[in-house]
Amino acid sequence: MAPTAPPAAGSVWINTPSHSWEDLRGLPTVLLFWSAGCDASWLLLRRYEDLQRRFGANLQVIAVHCPRVEAAQPVQPVMDQIARMHLSLPVLHDPELETFGRYSPGGWPAAVFIDHRQKVKGVVLGSNSDISEDVANYLGAVPSQEPPLFKVGFRSPRPISEFAWPSGVALLDGSGTVAVADQGHNRVVVGVVDSRSGTLSSTAVIDGVHRPGRLAALNDGLVAVTQPDDGAVCLIDLDLRSVHPLARGMLRPVGIAADRDGSLVVADAGADQLFRIDSAAIADRRLSAPQLIAGSGFTGQNDGKGGRAT
Repeated sequence: MAPTAPPAAGSVWINTPSHSWEDLRGLPTVLLFWSAGCDASWLLLRRYEDLQRRFGANLQVIAVHCPRVEAAQPVQPVMDQIARMHLSLPVLHDPELETFGRYSPGGWPAAVFIDHRQKVKGVVLGSNSDISEDVANYLGAVPSQEPPLFKVGFRSPRPISEFAWPSGVALLDGSGTVAVADQGHNRVVVGVVDSRSGTLSSTAVIDGVHRPGRLAALNDGLVAVTQPDDGAVCLIDLDLRSVHPLARGMLRPVGIAADRDGSLVVADAGADQLFRIDSAAIADRRLSAPQLIAGSGFTGQNDGKGGRAT
């Protein structure tokens, strides 16, 4: 017989009104245990956002924040990260790991599946499973066009005249010209830094870069930008102020650097792998498949050949 699910508890609901365990009676539920600063957690959160939109009122996903480190225990940094990432799942902050201890999912991230009778039907650890199949197997939920039960609010970004959660910066020349990824406004801002006043005088704004991450400066006025939520890398031509897709299909690219041969090396934290984008694709401003150069796709500490290292 499946065990009865204990009530979820925490110090505060962050982006939604307070809820009780009774609110979920009769509704299949997924408790998603995650931690700020964990890229595997964010990868799974984004997948469950899509799943929640698809299943609507027939499923409720709750993101239970259970900090892995002491620095993630205060609520304000968690609130800031949720706002910066524009997370659309309701978040219960559990700094004392009370709910985590009640369910003992085995690590981060993890999903616990609870059926309409509030019985625990299964636990999946990690971010590599087929979550649609998991929901179908454990809960038997079906898609719905009706909105989810728990409503989520968003904190507005700062005015367009200010940065909203800048996520990356690249030095473009020796005179203090930099490019800044302004994630909250979906743009990259170019400007000159005054080191004495600590101010930035904007010289160009490239809009339409969806949730930019880290930057890497290249020759000829080019800047490469990671887009972690899209699993992609794009190229900005600062002279033309144009944006070109370079690579897609990664899980969560969070780091990028220019290599000596003019290619780009991309760190995909979602896949635990390193990829290379060929210099020819960059020169041609064309979309190409990134080449795997290191990582088996499993977390570990083993050196070895490109496809075997972890």
